Amino acid sequence: MSESSDINLFEYLVKAVSGWKIILSAGIFFAILGVFVSSIMPAVFQASSVLQVDIDYKRAAPLDDVTVMKAYERVRGVLLADDVLEEAILAAQEEAGPSNEFSEIAAMRERIRVSQRPDGWELVVYSHDPERAAVIANAWAESSIQALEAGLLHSMKAWEWQGALYSAHCSLEVDPADESRAIWSCSTTSEGFDPDSISDAILEEVRLTRGILPMFSFSVLQQSTIPDAPILWQRGTIILIGAVLGLAVGFVWVIGRTE
Repeated sequence: MSESSDINLFEYLVKAVSGWKIILSAGIFFAILGVFVSSIMPAVFQASSVLQVDIDYKRAAPLDDVTVMKAYERVRGVLLADDVLEEAILAAQEEAGPSNEFSEIAAMRERIRVSQRPDGWELVVYSHDPERAAVIANAWAESSIQALEAGLLHSMKAWEWQGALYSAHCSLEVDPADESRAIWSCSTTSEGFDPDSISDAILEEVRLTRGILPMFSFSVLQQSTIPDAPILWQRGTIILIGAVLGLAVGFVWVIGRTE
C-alpha cells in the first residue's frame, strides 16, 4: 500500500472518530427504522414434529460409517420426496382447508426444513398462520412415516437385489454370536448384482424400496402443537441490518461532509 493511501485511511479514521456521534446516531435511527419495518411485516410462526428413525442394531450386524451415512441419506430423501410433500398438502387441506402458502409442492419447499437431531428427525414448518404450521407439520410427519414404512416393507421383499440400484443393500446372515437367529448384514458394496438379470417385477419392487434398508424402525416421536408466539430471529436480523446500514450511511456522510 502506498504512503498516500495510508495517509487517506488515517484521515478517514480521524474524521470518523471526530464524527462518532453522528455515525452512532445514524446507526440507532436505522435500527429503530428496522424495528418499525419488522413490526409491520406479517408474523412468522414455527411448528415442528419429530420422527424417531433408528437402526435396530439388535437385528443388524455392525455397520461401517459409510453405510450408515448412505442409509440416512435415503431417509432424508424420502422425507423431502415430492409425493410425500404432496400427500401432506392434501391431508392438511382436508383438515384445515386450502392455503395459499401451501398450495403446491414448490411453495411448501420454501417453508420447510429438515434437521437430524440426536433424538430423531425434526420436520420444521414456517407459516404466517400458527394453526396451519402445526397442521402441516403433523401431516408431513404422517405422510413421511407411511412412505418410510412402505419402503421398509418393499425392502424386505427385495432386500437381495437392492444393491443393483442403490449404493447400500442388506442380506440375511446367521448371527455369529447366536446361530439360532438371523441378522441383517448391510454394506455399500454391490458386487455380483446385475440389473439386467432382474425381472421387471422384482426391479419394480426394488424401486419401491426407495433405498430404505430393512433394519430401520420408524415412529412419530413428537407431534406438533400450535405455536403461541411468532419467531423473533427474522426481526433481529432486520434490526441488525438496519443498524449496520445506518453506521455505514453515517460514516459516508461524515466523510463526505468534512471533505
